[in-house]
Amino acid sequence: MKKLAIGVDIGGTHVTAGIVDLNKHKLIEDTIFRIDTDSAGDLSSILASWVTVIQQCLATTKENVAGIGIAMPGPFDYEIGISEILGVGKYESLFGLNVRYALADRLKITQPHYIRFMNDAHCFLAGEAWQEDVPDQNIIGLTLGTGFGSAFWKNNRIVVSGEGVPPGGFFYNQPFRNARAENYFNTNWFIHRYSELSDQHLDNVKTLAQLAMHDNNALRVFHEFAGSLDEFLAGYISDFKADKLIIGGSISRSANLFKDVLSRELSARNIQTTIQISTLGEQAALIGAARLVDDEFYTRQSHIYKSHHSVISLDENHEDGRLQTNSWRKSQQFLAPVNHTIMSKGAYDIYPSFPVGAGKIRQGFAGLVDELLTYDQIIIDGYTGVYWQVLAEQLYTEFSKRNISVCIFHVKSAMKPEQVISEMIEPWMGKADSIFGKRTDLQLMDFFDQQKLAGIKPTRDAKINILLGCGAALADWEGALVYADLPKNELQFRMRAASIENLGSTQACDPQLMYKRFYFVDWVVLNEHKRKIFPQMDLVIDAQRPNTLLYTHANTVREALKAMSHNFFRVRPWFEPGPWGGTWIKDNITGLASDVPNYAWSFELIVPENGLMLESNDKLLEISFDFLMFQEYESVLGKAAERFGVEFPIRFDFLDTFDGGNLSIQCHPRPDYMKHEFGENFTQDECYYILDSKNNARVFLGFQEGIEPDRLRNDLEISFRNALPVDIDQYVQSHPVQKHDLLLIPNGTIHGSGINNLVLEISSTPYIFTFKMYDWLRMDLNGKPRPINIDHAFNNLYFERRGERVKRELIARPEVIASGEDWQIVHLKTHPDHFYDVERLDFVSSIEIETNNRCHVCMLVEGGSVMLETRNGMRQRFNYAETFVIPAAAISYRLINETNSEVQVVKAFVK
Repeated sequence: MKKLAIGVDIGGTHVTAGIVDLNKHKLIEDTIFRIDTDSAGDLSSILASWVTVIQQCLATTKENVAGIGIAMPGPFDYEIGISEILGVGKYESLFGLNVRYALADRLKITQPHYIRFMNDAHCFLAGEAWQEDVPDQNIIGLTLGTGFGSAFWKNNRIVVSGEGVPPGGFFYNQPFRNARAENYFNTNWFIHRYSELSDQHLDNVKTLAQLAMHDNNALRVFHEFAGSLDEFLAGYISDFKADKLIIGGSISRSANLFKDVLSRELSARNIQTTIQISTLGEQAALIGAARLVDDEFYTRQSHIYKSHHSVISLDENHEDGRLQTNSWRKSQQFLAPVNHTIMSKGAYDIYPSFPVGAGKIRQGFAGLVDELLTYDQIIIDGYTGVYWQVLAEQLYTEFSKRNISVCIFHVKSAMKPEQVISEMIEPWMGKADSIFGKRTDLQLMDFFDQQKLAGIKPTRDAKINILLGCGAALADWEGALVYADLPKNELQFRMRAASIENLGSTQACDPQLMYKRFYFVDWVVLNEHKRKIFPQMDLVIDAQRPNTLLYTHANTVREALKAMSHNFFRVRPWFEPGPWGGTWIKDNITGLASDVPNYAWSFELIVPENGLMLESNDKLLEISFDFLMFQEYESVLGKAAERFGVEFPIRFDFLDTFDGGNLSIQCHPRPDYMKHEFGENFTQDECYYILDSKNNARVFLGFQEGIEPDRLRNDLEISFRNALPVDIDQYVQSHPVQKHDLLLIPNGTIHGSGINNLVLEISSTPYIFTFKMYDWLRMDLNGKPRPINIDHAFNNLYFERRGERVKRELIARPEVIASGEDWQIVHLKTHPDHFYDVERLDFVSSIEIETNNRCHVCMLVEGGSVMLETRNGMRQRFNYAETFVIPAAAISYRLINETNSEVQVVKAFVK
């Protein structure tokens, strides 16, 4: 049975297509068509010429054609199908366009993924190698014409890296003499060089070849060309151990004028390789392109694309997103459910939500497209980590079902080259061996080439134009503005699975490096961009469930945020295992994955990474917390708004060491150090509130009276170099603790929780600036050493916090500051260096609290549940160990005990 595929070769002045019998490795006669195309023309005329030649091929057969392979000049995103050609005078109207979908739309193809692309030089060599049937040979292919194309063949596939292979397998941009190689090996060089020698101008190499029969200057040009080609290729041929050099392209028709010279020059260097002139000619690229339709061959070439993570294979049978063999997220934690389950009274809710009214959250791509049909231009901006290609594919499918023509453009085409971006962000990335960088002052626009951005233009050829990707709003299109948001925990699960990249990158890398770049660069610029465009947004998408889209109107979000800022909110917590993690969270919080080694942290209120869940008709849509601060920071923070702006100042999280291990011995930076070294506006001052403990638990805090800093440092450095234990107790005090104790850890204080504690960490918001000095010779959960930061630590430690002074100054002494019939307010006074204070509300029936224009961060630390009533008439239950926030604009609130015994609520606020 025949298996037919169409091969298409896109040239600068023409397009050629033919049908290939994949079983017989050859083009079928009378199916080859070639038409001229104006590559400088508009999008409509260019695509029309391509569609015409493909339709001419299809008209020659009644048999099924399996797909279309296209040999395409670059730059081009061959995997996704996006044209990135700009500034070369051809195909510029296609810049940023998803050509795959544009062709599928015009050809009425229902499976666009069977339109496949590969570099034209790669296709040429794939076609030649197929005819030669030399899977075990190393071959270099050259296409010589208006450009300088190249490809490398090894182990029966195209290769783009390795010994003797330039990046991408491309010669054109490699340095040669005083310029790029392409300047010496194309049509223009021949014409220019002959003009230098003879003062005559020719139009093409064909005429020059005819002159060479009797014109010594013309012959000299070909001989010089051969000498230059020898000089350039010799090292590559030798390093690659090339068995064969195959030359194609229009200049190869004059090979009789330079091939023998090239062969002699290589032989003189003792390089023995066969030089072969293409026998297939233009058919080679057609045949090689058609091979892409064969799934086995296409899979073998998957390594040549920018990133094989661009298209995510999602398992519809595992919507919880947990670890699978083809995992797109690496986590044993569940995806957030689409529908909310109401928890019983007293049970910790891991998916807290804020009501937005009936019918406000909608599900599915079909509904989203219906919302967008009234617009002719749609801008879909959003966060890094979003699976943009999945989104594009789903949108294309829905528009196709309605027979609506659509052109989809990708703004990433307008980004600066990856190397340029890497150099641009280098000042913010810190030392290579450090987990710390410095908060950038770059803007998102700095990542884009403004000329390229202006080059992405909607076309009148389609009813609807869509521009999507991080920064799409920067292109200044007019139309609907949709924002695709992604929770930070899901972003990190995708990061760990290497299914996403950093902003401006094309490859995933080590997760620790990716996270550093996210924290210090990507999130900073994207958050500021989000803040700028939030008032103009029309729709907001929750992009954490690629197969189950949820969206809402941006006005719904804005109204919900205003209501939150005058009543209450609770962020969605998330939980992480760790090398010292314990069992308390596993034993006391239901709904979490149980097949994990432990839980070390809960992100109760670490707002740079938390989200807010909105609820309508039991559907849950999550947005990042920063939306709230962008719009309502003054209402949320009250009198602290002038100081902190849109940065929420207080953090709550759990540290669980029940049956686990000691935390590292650590400290945090002083304020000036934090600002100078890391660019943060305030530092990481902490307190440990002991929510629970057992078995004579202790906390490491402060130095022993006789501390000798130099001796401690020496022991720590020897331990780090030689993996030797340190007797920490001779340097650091440890204190017995019990439930409801509060230990004060201002910046520069040595500390660490011991085993068998559940610590409620009350802190200022910064959360990654932990300088570990000693980690008990422990590895992380991946078996790698955890980072140690002795230098940073010793630049910040206060050695005067030692001896009896520690007990006097760093362990809070409860003081009742107000009381009533069945209630009291207990002050747990913090250190003078802390900008926040802590109180505890103890009551039997209820208690009324005024905010005094301050934001209150609260947790029920004793008792089953309380009911919150706000002045604005909203009611919400909060259960044991749940964190909730009362914004300053709430003015006052009432907490009602729902149990039969006294309850206690911790409250933290800016002093």
